[in-house]
Amino acid sequence: MKNSVVSIAVARSIKSLEPKIQKVDQVFQLTKLQKALKEAKGVEVHGGKLRIRFKLPDKPNYSWKSLRTTPTVNNVKHAVTTRENVINDIANKLYENDPDTFWKKHFPLDPSNLKTSITVEDVFNEYNEAKINYISDSKSDKIKTSLNWLNHYDLAHKDLSELTTEKLEKIRQTTVKHTKDQLEEQREQVFVSKLINEYGEPFVRLMDEREINKLRAAFEKENPLKFMGCTASTVNEYTKSVKQVMDFAVKQGHIKENPANGLDRLAPDTIKLIQMKAKVKPFSQQELDSLLNVIHVPSIKLMVMFLAWTGLRHGELKALAWEDVDFENRTIHVKYNLTRKGNLKTVKTPAGIREVELLPVALDILKQLKELSFDLPPVKDVIHANNQKLRSFVDEFC
Repeated sequence: MKNSVVSIAVARSIKSLEPKIQKVDQVFQLTKLQKALKEAKGVEVHGGKLRIRFKLPDKPNYSWKSLRTTPTVNNVKHAVTTRENVINDIANKLYENDPDTFWKKHFPLDPSNLKTSITVEDVFNEYNEAKINYISDSKSDKIKTSLNWLNHYDLAHKDLSELTTEKLEKIRQTTVKHTKDQLEEQREQVFVSKLINEYGEPFVRLMDEREINKLRAAFEKENPLKFMGCTASTVNEYTKSVKQVMDFAVKQGHIKENPANGLDRLAPDTIKLIQMKAKVKPFSQQELDSLLNVIHVPSIKLMVMFLAWTGLRHGELKALAWEDVDFENRTIHVKYNLTRKGNLKTVKTPAGIREVELLPVALDILKQLKELSFDLPPVKDVIHANNQKLRSFVDEFC
């Protein structure tokens, strides 16, 4: 028991001395650094970084050049060695005969020596050309969108060497701070306040929903969103695309290291969880009717209704042909997808090829569409498969 008490007392004494020991150690280290700097001829600290002094043959005065390294004892020793090598190469005429090699050899961290003579956008274009047989249209779109993201922050036209880990992290943090939902919510609050101020709350309560939607549409047109943010998942997708392109840049020898390698995945957004009262549910009939009430093109209205009652992706619907419709068995055969570029492609996986049973409402919609397009002449189209393989065929689109 006594030994235990003594041990605890000794441990507490040592713990109380730790700050003092650390302070002494810091003073000792500082003294060693000051001593090293004092002994290092032609080496000093400037702007928090070490720099060295030397005489160039074409300059009247001595030159100071930063090594861009932090002042530590080891870095001071390295600075002394670098200065000696610089002076030797000046004496051996390397500076006069090959100045580019001279500067790159002794000052590799200088931004002017990191220039790659290729822009960020050039690398993205080079990647797209090299990977044309390896990436899908959707992946190509993601690459394009991530380049637009970099361009928004004026990085696309910069030299590739300027796309650093620090800059990428900064724009990621800036992008993820806001979301489109937040901006839309703020604009809706302003619209409601404006409506009440102009018409009065009692009158607004009596207004027809269609009239309110018309006023809202006019207000949103006058006040478009200047969207400056994305969700964390979107920024993670941008980062993933940038990383792939930068991996390619490393393999091509444009840069030595991938600046996106040091970037961690951003934590998932939780703001929606705060607002969420229940699990996500499909549109109610009332909600679907509200959506359809603001669509005034008959064919578009029918397409939206068909999407709602079948669950098809919009690209699958646009690729649907009358030969894919089986009225007798009340099914449709899903085989293709129309991409954002307007290319007709096969679905991504075998599971995407499927039969969809038609509810009575969906079947009725197809009958209405049949009156609009069934008798139109067939269209010759091309299926775009991976690896630039094409296949022509004649189709009758819905």
